[in-house]
Amino acid sequence: MSATDGSSSGILTADHTGITVSDLQRSLAFWRDVLGFELSHTAHQKGEMASEITGVEGAEIKLAVVKTPGGHKIELLEFLARSRQNPRRPQDRAAGVSRTNGV
Repeated sequence: MSATDGSSSGILTADHTGITVSDLQRSLAFWRDVLGFELSHTAHQKGEMASEITGVEGAEIKLAVVKTPGGHKIELLEFLARSRQNPRRPQDRAAGVSRTNGV
């Protein structure tokens, strides 16, 4: 079965979209102050939790989650630790990288 033939793909909804940014405060100002999205929360993560969030071993991140008027969440991620980057996947931490998480 494929989603293009009208059948179920197994994904019920998109929980959030994550976007890697180079400057969290500047990006948050744009999404919140210019676009008018609501700030849900901010966090600073490192260690196992940051690796779980990003899929990048040894990651340290600052993040902010904003909500669109329709309720979709946008997760803005700024990587702080850069020393353990996987050389085969440098794109994991490049600004502008995005991902969508479904449930």
